[in-house]
Amino acid sequence: MTSSTTTGNRRSPLAGRVLPDEHRRHIAEGQQRRHARIRQTRCVHLRTGDLDLREPDVALITVEEIAWNLSQTCRYAGKTPRFYSVAEHSCLVASHLREQGEPDEVQLAALLHDVHEAFVGDVLPCVKALVVGYRRIERDLDRAILTALALPLDLIERHHTVVKSADKWALSAEVKCLLKAEWSGVPMYEGPRLQLGLAAKAAERAFLREYKRLSP
Repeated sequence: MTSSTTTGNRRSPLAGRVLPDEHRRHIAEGQQRRHARIRQTRCVHLRTGDLDLREPDVALITVEEIAWNLSQTCRYAGKTPRFYSVAEHSCLVASHLREQGEPDEVQLAALLHDVHEAFVGDVLPCVKALVVGYRRIERDLDRAILTALALPLDLIERHHTVVKSADKWALSAEVKCLLKAEWSGVPMYEGPRLQLGLAAKAAERAFLREYKRLSP
């Protein structure tokens, strides 16, 4: 017979005991403090409050907060010769689709295609590939944002193919006109030279203006 004192079968010293109320309260308080510490590490500090990335509160998400955060977030993780915000990039993709004659809904999906970056920043693809579960965080944030803005939850996904094509066009334009480089795998940009690099405040206003024009 295996001894009950072996490691695999050792019983907790508290097993079978009725704990005093004070002891149970102490344990509960400790668990609450631990949960609060864990939750705090998952939060992004916004002007509207602390947004839990695992359980985003849609009440904290407004288009004004999104526009401000995107206008403060430099694309390419800041590796640009001058400041170039995600807000400006989003407007560029949406305006390209407007020139292509796409309807407002598609342009709106383009404007919001990187909207989760308002809360997690611009993360390089090579980093995303190394972080397990990162894509899920992006998808959960997209759903929370679309809910907060009272938009269809499948808006971005529904127009993914068209928006992705426009996003690749914007990438080629940015590599040529902003980074002044040639990247392997990125098509050569053949269009007119673009002046990219709005100040953050101007990019914020442009994003809000486009959103107001396109939102139902």
